[in-house]
Amino acid sequence: MKKELPWIKYNEDAILHLLNQALLSKSIGSLPNRGGLFEQNYWFVLVLNELNLYIKNLESESRSR
Repeated sequence: MKKELPWIKYNEDAILHLLNQALLSKSIGSLPNRGGLFEQNYWFVLVLNELNLYIKNLESESRSR
């Protein structure tokens, strides 16, 4: 995770924008409100999943070196 911190800090504004959009969408009710927690937090979950996939990809690349 320490290796990913520079990337996260470099992209902090974009990440915060995506998270804020997800939270705003949830708070104004523009996200589905049925089907459990995943659907209620759909965009938030997508953003976090993408970030997690990127970090895992970086970890696997650094291990293979």
